[in-house]
Amino acid sequence: MLIASLDSTAVTASACVAEINENKLGTYSLFTVKNKLTHSELLLPLLESALKAYGAEIADVGLFAVSAGPGSFTGVRIGASTVKGLAFAKNTPCVAVSSLEAIAYNVGRGIICPVM
Repeated sequence: MLIASLDSTAVTASACVAEINENKLGTYSLFTVKNKLTHSELLLPLLESALKAYGAEIADVGLFAVSAGPGSFTGVRIGASTVKGLAFAKNTPCVAVSSLEAIAYNVGRGIICPVM
């Protein structure tokens, strides 16, 4: 399944398009910018660049994911509203992902204290 994801919760803005099959990451395209908290201006161009670099179109996306924080309240709202708008157009499912849970998931087992 092709997943498009956005993150605008911190000082960087990111957009990624990734193929996930059987819970394994396949090929992906990722763009990240750190540029004066202009996420509302950058997210859609970043996603467009990620799609183009991947060789896909927005219609190919089977799931949208967005970082749900913690982070900047305005940044969370920008990301969530952008994803909801994109998903609404073709009734594509969307999911919110906790930034801290995503960081912790990459570490594995044991006592984990992710910090932003």
